[in-house]
Amino acid sequence: MKTLLIPFLSVVFSWCCFAQNNTQINGTDSIALTYHFISNVQSDTGDNTYTREVEIHRTKLREKIWKYDFFCINIEIKGPNNISYIKKVAYIFDEISILVDVNGKIIDVSKPTDMDQRWEKTKEKILLEYKGEIITNYLNKIDRTIEDKEQLKAFLQSDTMYGLLLKAYSSIDHPAKSSKLIIKEKGGKKVITPTSMFKKETEEYTFKGDVLDYAVKTVPNIKYEIKFVEEIKL
Repeated sequence: MKTLLIPFLSVVFSWCCFAQNNTQINGTDSIALTYHFISNVQSDTGDNTYTREVEIHRTKLREKIWKYDFFCINIEIKGPNNISYIKKVAYIFDEISILVDVNGKIIDVSKPTDMDQRWEKTKEKILLEYKGEIITNYLNKIDRTIEDKEQLKAFLQSDTMYGLLLKAYSSIDHPAKSSKLIIKEKGGKKVITPTSMFKKETEEYTFKGDVLDYAVKTVPNIKYEIKFVEEIKL
């Protein structure tokens, strides 16, 4: 079970928006989109699929800074890791927002003011149902992620969360980086393939206009996918 807990922290959270004093939209470009974020994880006990349906508000604040607000609509877990406390943890992280630079790197993050309080209540309920060193260490890791902004930024930057999405949009927003990208037009869509330093890793983004339609990354034992669902009228 210990090895199965490793991917949990990387797939169970959903996020959105800055605290109230940071939610003013001053950018000239803003769009709301819904995506499915899918992580397929292979393990010794069977394959697990983690799917999050997320509404994303993407706003250009200035030339090199973008703001992303994430609103999780639904979380679905299939496979042997579908344990009851996973969703309890996931829905604690239902609001967060980030600022992103020209390279798709997160430069700031803000969490909702009630996140700590909601987490403490949820953690108490989980500990009434589950005991042992493994669950304690898992919950302690979540504690550190919530409390430490740098750890929270690193977590959100991971491919299982929003790193793949941020890299994809960075590639289309700033074509000056195209020397490291292979760009092809196919069926009215733009397919972008970053050059990989690792033989066992593949990555590709497909855009319809300026909107990411599909992104996929494969690494040993894990496949990450982002699938466009719809554009939402603001």
